[in-house]
Amino acid sequence: MIFLLHAWPGKASVVPYICESTTCKQS
Repeated sequence: MIFLLHAWPGKASVVPYICESTTCKQS
């Protein structure tokens, strides 16, 4: 699991992502 900076409307949050190969999904 890696953490990516994800921009939500009106704010920025760090959310956990599961990355497999070249596809990242929100966990």
